[in-house]
Amino acid sequence: MKKWQKILLVLLIIALLLILTFCIFCGYIINQIDKDAVKNVSFLTSVKQTNIYDNEDKLITQTSNVNNNTILYDQLPQHTINAFIAIEDQKFFEHKGINAIRIIKAGFKNLINGYAKEGASTITQQLVKNTIVGSEKTWTRKIQEAYLAMQIEKNFTKEEILQTYLNVIYFGSGAYGIESASKTFFGCSASELNLEQSATLAGIIKSPQYYSPFENKENCIKRRNLVLLQMFKQNKITQEQYENAKNTDLEILEEQISDTNDLYLKYTIAEASKILNISEKDLVSSGLKIYTYKNSNEQDELYNSFSKQYDTEFKNKEIDSCLVVIDNKTNGINCLISNTNKFLPKRQPASLIKPILCYAPAFELNLLAPASPILDETITYGNYTPKNVDNKTSGWISTREALAKSKNIPAVKVLDYVGIDKAKQYAEKLGIKFDKTDNHLAISLGAMKFGVSPLEIANAYTAFASNGLYKNYSFIKKIENKNGKTLYVNDKNKTEVFRDDTSYQINDILQYTTKIGTAKRLSKFNNLCVKTGTMGIDTNNCNSDIWCVAYNKDKTICSWSGNTTGNEINNLNSNQNGGTTAARFCEIALNKINLSDEKFEKPESITELKIDTKILEAKQILCLKNDNTQEKYVKSDIFSKYFEKILQEETNKILQPPKITAKRIGENLIFEWAGYDNLEYKIYKILNYEEKLITTIKGKSPTTTYSITIPNETCEFYVTFINQENETIKSNVIKYYKNKNNNINLNKNIKKSWFF
Repeated sequence: MKKWQKILLVLLIIALLLILTFCIFCGYIINQIDKDAVKNVSFLTSVKQTNIYDNEDKLITQTSNVNNNTILYDQLPQHTINAFIAIEDQKFFEHKGINAIRIIKAGFKNLINGYAKEGASTITQQLVKNTIVGSEKTWTRKIQEAYLAMQIEKNFTKEEILQTYLNVIYFGSGAYGIESASKTFFGCSASELNLEQSATLAGIIKSPQYYSPFENKENCIKRRNLVLLQMFKQNKITQEQYENAKNTDLEILEEQISDTNDLYLKYTIAEASKILNISEKDLVSSGLKIYTYKNSNEQDELYNSFSKQYDTEFKNKEIDSCLVVIDNKTNGINCLISNTNKFLPKRQPASLIKPILCYAPAFELNLLAPASPILDETITYGNYTPKNVDNKTSGWISTREALAKSKNIPAVKVLDYVGIDKAKQYAEKLGIKFDKTDNHLAISLGAMKFGVSPLEIANAYTAFASNGLYKNYSFIKKIENKNGKTLYVNDKNKTEVFRDDTSYQINDILQYTTKIGTAKRLSKFNNLCVKTGTMGIDTNNCNSDIWCVAYNKDKTICSWSGNTTGNEINNLNSNQNGGTTAARFCEIALNKINLSDEKFEKPESITELKIDTKILEAKQILCLKNDNTQEKYVKSDIFSKYFEKILQEETNKILQPPKITAKRIGENLIFEWAGYDNLEYKIYKILNYEEKLITTIKGKSPTTTYSITIPNETCEFYVTFINQENETIKSNVIKYYKNKNNNINLNKNIKKSWFF
């Protein structure tokens, strides 16, 4: 026997052994099934409930394939049956439970793509998966599913199988079965469905969230039209029917909230589906136990109070509104309340973005302290001229006041100072996503292309309450299978985005917001940090979105209300803003939920220093007090210890005379010295023993420059400024020699003096 023949024989034996082993394994798995039970109708419609629990492990709800809205096969229109067959299993009336050709084709496509892109389950297999074996991705389940599908085909008619399938399948939005889905989306019985409605329902079940007509109408229409195309290709409808149906607009009812849990459960199911990588329709009937962070008592109480406040605030207007409560320790969602059952939209965050994008990065990079002065002035960047809400400027104010009063111009300046790219890097670490077009200074005021959801922005603020540590929010803390085996635990650690001193400074300022800033309505609550936001509409003095985030050491609360319709009639009035209406919603939550009164602990990286307010007010330069500073000019404030070193160096420098240098460039003489922003410098010229003031300029950090035309005679130059003790500080003297080479002697210096 040749060598290649021996190799081929060995491979053949190995293949046969593998096949035999697989057959034995399949036989073992099949023997675990009660074969007589398969013949009973109750087996076909057996219940597999997924139980969802709150944070005290109390059952919230059971999602199952059992419902009272059933319909008989004979009551369904033929085009409804054809729609599901066309998109789900076009060989349904021909195969015996499994479609071998479809399995081979799907396997080949998945092999080419490198992942499981295409499924091959028949309707019978899907029925088995949703009612009997569950959705775990194991060989055992797949073998049982295939065997049971073939056994069911032997014991039940195709009509019985399809009738049961359509009565248990999940369509999203809490609708189990086609009768319930028809009433939920179209307000009619399944027996009354027209062609395009039937195609819509057939399209939804592949992914009830992605193709939801409530959440993703555009996706839903595309999927509906694909179903119609398949029906046309399979000669189930004429070309005229196809063209008319695909060009028909999708008309659906308004989504209704049936109880206080609806939206919370909707997010929970979506998150569990993502965690386990299974579809929602498989998840709700898989017999799982899902443990959430939901505080049921607080959720119910808040819902009632929220609903009353909503009716009071938004009479005769279509406004979307929500309340979010997050546990800062776990980043678990304790409460989620809304006036609709829709997933929360992404909206422009207005001033809520300022601490995240502007001020926290500036503190982290040691560019600012709460006491640092900022000039609130009219300023233009290219074609962009930011304005404050009241269209006024305040001159020099502290960083603390700028943030507490939510001044726009200072926020834009700080973002420019930090740098857009650098600032966005910090925000992205807090879960804030930017579009590639969000590359302008107006993002400091929330002008983002897509914006953020209330869940995302609320969760970003939890980092400030957690010493700069961040973790993605979650509705789910644990998932178990039907046998009690743990499939998932939310035990991911938090990551550091900001230092603890940065977070403490933000917290300190945002507590100040309730005293003198935009959140005075919430001043009665102790140790509470608050930031408000209002997205205005310049054309009609109205608002599109209003925000309020309030947090302490324990919880973070976010209130949002906005006009998502785009219709001007639903715009919010000018007096409905972040500090009024949005703050009132937060106040409801603060009065209802259980909050501790614990203060934010001052970290070792924070120190309290005394500054000289005389020079701060006169020259807008931050300096530490010295032995000569009068007590009435002393003020204490908090500083990062990282900033303290910089402040000490700057204070020491401000007491010293600047060292001036000079160089010739072309026909100009250029003077340079270490300068300070906005400090006034006077430049003098000495000629024939007479001193003459040339000019007075404002300094620029870190280097101040001044240029003059080369003199026609030998002369000297020096610079002076007034220090915090009102003393004149004089620089060294530069002497210029007029000769044939126009030399400059840089070594001719005069000793420093404290006056002249």
